[in-house]
Amino acid sequence: MNKYAIMFFGFLSVVILTFVITRQLNDGSSAAESSAKTQEDQQVVVKKYTDADKAKILTPTEGDNYLGKDLAPVVMIEYASLSCPHCAHFHEKVVEPLIPTYIESGKVKLIYRDYPLDNLAYKASRVAHCSGKDKYFSFIKVFFKSQNSWSMSGEDEIKKIAKLGGLDEAAYATCMANKQVEENILKVAGDANKVLGVSSTPTIFINGNQYKGPHKFEDVAEFIDKQLKGE
Repeated sequence: MNKYAIMFFGFLSVVILTFVITRQLNDGSSAAESSAKTQEDQQVVVKKYTDADKAKILTPTEGDNYLGKDLAPVVMIEYASLSCPHCAHFHEKVVEPLIPTYIESGKVKLIYRDYPLDNLAYKASRVAHCSGKDKYFSFIKVFFKSQNSWSMSGEDEIKKIAKLGGLDEAAYATCMANKQVEENILKVAGDANKVLGVSSTPTIFINGNQYKGPHKFEDVAEFIDKQLKGE
């Protein structure tokens, strides 16, 4: 398990999973229950999620941010963290080449869903959402391109990027206090973890099927072509 997966269990266990558990689950266990009983309860909860539940999570929603045409025959959903180097690589080597070849041509609809692995990625995700749908993917691209800078420098660098994108200091503060944005991000990431079993980034689903091949344009394009042919 790489360090980003470890960061996931540190950050999301405290923030995302706590939120999801308290808001969405009827947790009948008490603090006095043994760890073995807790594990049993968690296993029971996992077994409750059916293929229909997974299909529902993988169905596009009005809240999704996406590139491409709404009724494209292939729907590609990416769960990613803005602080994840593998995600930045995936966007540079796969997503950017897909835009002129498959996305703009109407073959693929790319949905990006936030799965922040640490607090800085979480703040960057909030900035992208607060910018509005017109600027969302511009922020995603900038955050990936400048990942080495802000992921090392911290929140001050995120604030600078936000300001360059039109969110001044006051707008940034308002964004960080926006509970709706907070809950939306946490719910998307929590559902991905609980229902789909997502635990690392990037995790890609294409027409409901998880793509586990190499993160290379040629391999992803081949997988997409098979979906277009109904294979």
